[in-house]
Amino acid sequence: MYAQCTPSSLRPNKAHEYAQRTLQYNMICVPFTANDNHKRCVTIGAGFLAKETTKFYTWLLKCFLNCFDRQPNVVVTDQDSAMAKAKESVFNESNHRLCMWHIGKKLTDKVNCIIMFK
Repeated sequence: MYAQCTPSSLRPNKAHEYAQRTLQYNMICVPFTANDNHKRCVTIGAGFLAKETTKFYTWLLKCFLNCFDRQPNVVVTDQDSAMAKAKESVFNESNHRLCMWHIGKKLTDKVNCIIMFK
């Protein structure tokens, strides 16, 4: 079955903004995903940023908003403060959630230090 993937047919209800640094060019990759009409995750866009600053994230989110003309229902991010500030200024109506993978990774790093000292 063919599903037409256009900005009007895809509803950006999740904007996953995990900033992943690319190795070769030392840039930040910020992918945007959404659910299609079959409830499958599809990549609807991505941006590459030179720096992890609020200014750069705000620019990227405004470009996303310009393409889709609506804010996503949910934004899932890591615990980056610049990304959180940009989300609040551009996607002020979207719910913000933290990525469980990042929480789990930081938890094991922090808890291992405490357990090793006991």
